[in-house]
Amino acid sequence: MTPSLAQIRTLVPTVACSEDEPDEQLPEYPPAPDEPANVFALKAFSAAQGVWAGKAIGVHRREIKKRAATSACLADLRARGLIN
Repeated sequence: MTPSLAQIRTLVPTVACSEDEPDEQLPEYPPAPDEPANVFALKAFSAAQGVWAGKAIGVHRREIKKRAATSACLADLRARGLIN
């Protein structure tokens, strides 16, 4: 028995490709200085925070670019009823 056209059109595959999960993880945050009263340790910590922030921004921007195309494509397929 062959399926009818109505049966074929109601069979919509579900696609779960985890498009909302990150590809990259944020870098590890720098540890706080052991001696908070030490000015040199605080300056080094502040510099490390700046480096961390720059890397975190880079990860964030790359994630946005990577996900935007995938999300748009999947949204289009879902809107047309081709996938769930």
